[in-house]
Amino acid sequence: MRFHSPQAQLAMVLAYVMVLAGVAGVTTPCVLAATGHAAAVAAYAGSWRQAITAAAGIVGAVAANVAGVRRVLWVGSAAGVACSAVLLAGAYGRAGASGVIAVLAVENAGRTIATVGAVAVLLTYPREQRKARALAAFQFAVNLSLTLGQVTVLAKRVDAHAAAWARVVCSVAAAGVATFVVPASAVVRDSGVYVDVARARGVWSEARLLAVGGWRVGLAATYVFAAPFALGTLGIALPDGASVALYNAGALGVVALGAALDVGAARRRVRGLVGLAISSAVVAACVIAMAVLRSVGRTQEPGNQAPLFYASVVLNGLAVSCVFLFSGWIIGSLTNDVAHTARLVGTHLHTMPALGSLAAAAALYHARGMDGKPPLAYPMYIGAALLAAASAGMVFVVNQITDTNNWSLPRVGGDEADVSTDLAELSAGSEHTTTVFADHSSISKHHAIYA
Repeated sequence: MRFHSPQAQLAMVLAYVMVLAGVAGVTTPCVLAATGHAAAVAAYAGSWRQAITAAAGIVGAVAANVAGVRRVLWVGSAAGVACSAVLLAGAYGRAGASGVIAVLAVENAGRTIATVGAVAVLLTYPREQRKARALAAFQFAVNLSLTLGQVTVLAKRVDAHAAAWARVVCSVAAAGVATFVVPASAVVRDSGVYVDVARARGVWSEARLLAVGGWRVGLAATYVFAAPFALGTLGIALPDGASVALYNAGALGVVALGAALDVGAARRRVRGLVGLAISSAVVAACVIAMAVLRSVGRTQEPGNQAPLFYASVVLNGLAVSCVFLFSGWIIGSLTNDVAHTARLVGTHLHTMPALGSLAAAAALYHARGMDGKPPLAYPMYIGAALLAAASAGMVFVVNQITDTNNWSLPRVGGDEADVSTDLAELSAGSEHTTTVFADHSSISKHHAIYA
């Protein structure tokens, strides 16, 4: 039964992330640099084509609830195997840039689907004051692999064949790790209480529930759209390997925010306000630094402002990670039910940020400079104003957080028909189980028999 504990299952999910995403993050830049496809892939990575793959988050939310977390992890591993096979062919000179980009798009979509299931687990299984650190560990593992991958490329000690084979082996191994992930309904907490899981629904019913939510969910969605939009309109570029490495290294600082959201004040509302203040301060510092760089025309290359430019790159990486972590922590505070969490992760942490990034790219394209003139700065100011308004809305959301997760779950993720069915079952004399937060157990069980 210990194998069905939240701790064991969290370890399995984190191991899956390290084996699949971690190894891929280290080896992919090495293979691309050695095969000469790095420039073409970099152009794809910064384009709208790459951004739209985040829409697979919606597919992931439905699939995680209908098919289960283990199966969506298998999807991510299968996409990784396909991508690894093409990269291996590229290492031997048998795959062109267009084929590599196509299979990377497939892998991005598959990994997004798998990530929805993994993050839903990371936000549901840990006890209340460990949720942020569990999500921070996930981000840290991914960002560390990206940093190590770029550092390896900078060191110019790349063995493309060995990197490609390692990627293939680890993508296959990830499927084996996913095999040990049990259904969410079988996970038992230390107190003997099963993890909350809403009743299984069909694909169409799950798709309908993606749009359900109250005003708190709406304000949270506005924030996760506004933050990527504001950061995207800064117009900062990563022109060299050092800037890419520093961007990812800055993202590692998200661990500090994870600790702030978990440790300190006993009341979750206070910790939420502190986390929002930290995220807002980091984003504000990034915007100010970029405004200074824009005034001297140095947002695309270091030039004589190299210290400020690279500092802005670090701040940008940290800001993106902080916004993601804080938004995930808010979702973890909405509900203890893994099915509701998966829906919010798929829509809020993947689709809405992608829409924000696409909107930022469109705004920058509209403001692009003509005849060698620098681009207009109005998208950055619009983004900053929108984010300020969205952050003010998040103050109201955080103030609604309680230590019992007692927001109305039917309004967050259910529907009226389900609520009516539940009430009918209760009136017939069935046992009704509710869950509330407890200081030492995270979840405690209360029984009520309705005669």
